[in-house]
Amino acid sequence: MLLILSSRMVSEEIALQFGALPPAMLPLGAGRLWERQIELAMGEPVWLTLPEDYEIGEFDRARLAEARVNILRLSASLSITEAIAAAIDHIAPEGAIRILYGDTLVSLPDDQLMLSDRVCAKASLANYPWAFVRGMENGRPVFSNAPPRRLENRNAVCGYFHFADARVFAAICRENGFIDALNTYAERAPLQILEPETWLDFGHLSLYFQSKRDMLMARSFNDVQVEGDFLIKQSGQIAKMRDERRWFQDLPETLRLHTPRFGGSIERDHRAGYALEYLFAPSLADLFAFGELGLSSWLEIFEGCAQLLDKFDAIPPEPAAPEASAEYAALFHQEMIERKTRQRLDNFLTTAGLDRAQEFRINGRQLPSLGRVLDDFLQAVPPTRPADIRLWHGDLFFGNMFYDFVARRAMCIDPRGQLPGFGYARFGDPRYDIAKLAHSVLGKYDKTILGRSRLARHAAHDWELRCAATPHEAEIEQIFSETLVTARGLSRSEIAAMTGLLFLSMLPLHGDDPERQSHLLAAGLIFHSKLQEAAA
Repeated sequence: MLLILSSRMVSEEIALQFGALPPAMLPLGAGRLWERQIELAMGEPVWLTLPEDYEIGEFDRARLAEARVNILRLSASLSITEAIAAAIDHIAPEGAIRILYGDTLVSLPDDQLMLSDRVCAKASLANYPWAFVRGMENGRPVFSNAPPRRLENRNAVCGYFHFADARVFAAICRENGFIDALNTYAERAPLQILEPETWLDFGHLSLYFQSKRDMLMARSFNDVQVEGDFLIKQSGQIAKMRDERRWFQDLPETLRLHTPRFGGSIERDHRAGYALEYLFAPSLADLFAFGELGLSSWLEIFEGCAQLLDKFDAIPPEPAAPEASAEYAALFHQEMIERKTRQRLDNFLTTAGLDRAQEFRINGRQLPSLGRVLDDFLQAVPPTRPADIRLWHGDLFFGNMFYDFVARRAMCIDPRGQLPGFGYARFGDPRYDIAKLAHSVLGKYDKTILGRSRLARHAAHDWELRCAATPHEAEIEQIFSETLVTARGLSRSEIAAMTGLLFLSMLPLHGDDPERQSHLLAAGLIFHSKLQEAAA
């Protein structure tokens, strides 16, 4: 049996960046920390303790139920030993129990995970209020809260334990603090130290970001890797990678603070790429999909986004540059707004066995045919004018944005860098960047990508799409629309139309997951209703 202790909220410094969450509910990768922690269960039952007053959202309740995680509510005022004793009393396990701190992740070989009477400990020079293995006395380990005076003896207790007799340990916990409980148990049982292969501590803000980076280093993908303090992006799409890195290299000084430091170009093994400083900051996708921030934090974030866009807007192309011409503005609108969407939608419809005449009913509203929806979207977007063209990013959705709460600065990565029919392109229509943001905020794109949406099919083409709720979501949407749409002199109808077009153009890019394509199609069609509402 695996018991994950997460009945207290995260520290104040973490809560300021993610909201008040139990540690096991912190965002990590494409999910929450507990989703990684239960991999240690090895098929055994899992119990997760949570604070009595913590409200689990509908989508999280469903995921916990699907994973067969048992929830035990405990008072946040309990000490660690009181929480352990209360949990064991409630669960009443026969024999052994394994305990994992809610802010901890370790990796061990399968055969070591089930070894009896073990305490994980690992050497660390970091200065945090951990417990330590002070040494050995009479063949048993001795634990202490006092950091060792010698650096070579800093063997920190990691937060993963195996006790062969759960009830004995619970009885000891009722009468002792945690360090005394470990020492008392070690006097009665052959407790041994076990060194994990890796130990990730998410209990302090700096450690959270370091641990997240270290986990990415261990789980690198083919095109994106973390090497030390740098994120390496490379691909066989050589022209695209060269244009992306050129975008970073050509950035004016006023914008370099809004991107990671550029770490150099990469050309190897028939691939091109570049290195960027790894950002120790939360992505806006994590904050929106998994966080519990208050309205004031979102107001600050959107103000930061507005400041970034203002700096983009302040940089038009040189008057004699090709990007300043009417031909470039027309090409941008034709390629990025019209042709891309038509071609990609047709590709999707062919693969899905649909055509433009198909009509859908989404969230109780009957919509016109797909072809009519596309035409309505296109007609609602005024053509791009030469005076509109400014420095742009081209893929400014929440997954490519971070917010540095210390510097109070929005950051971005992964620019588009190209315009079909033109090549390297650092200038574009600012409305495109705002529509990209809108498809994260108003369209919940990142939630869909992260598996936090549900699609109910009442009939073949009668669907209901629901996404996991973010606290204060309606107010967040209003703040976004006021701060980044109407305050910039844009109409909600043109941004609704451009956002709908973005969803339609993305459909073939998610061909590996037909169900996700359905979610994205429904999300895009919803913007036809938003367009009508905005135009009314």
